[in-house]
Amino acid sequence: MIDQHRRDEEPGAPLVGATTALILLLRDILFFEAGEDDNRELYLAPGVLPPWLSGGGLSISITAAPTSCGATFGHTLRHDEPTSRILIDIPRPLPATPTPAGSVK
Repeated sequence: MIDQHRRDEEPGAPLVGATTALILLLRDILFFEAGEDDNRELYLAPGVLPPWLSGGGLSISITAAPTSCGATFGHTLRHDEPTSRILIDIPRPLPATPTPAGSVK
């Protein structure tokens, strides 16, 4: 349990742990990585609900998200209502082989 009134924190200081947890939760909703170091998998939009994309012209975009393979990743999701399909545009796929952390191909 987080004590919101700890004396070693400045009054009114944000709870960094809660903010970090929220950001990580949003990242996991939009995409997350799993697997072993030599066999990583990327799951796209595992927590995105269909109503988030339904209705004319709605989309969800991610740009320059850091990944464990050292490259950044982004994608855009759109719902094509006439065909009832989700369209995923990946402008820059991840490299086939991981690069050292901190470097980008």
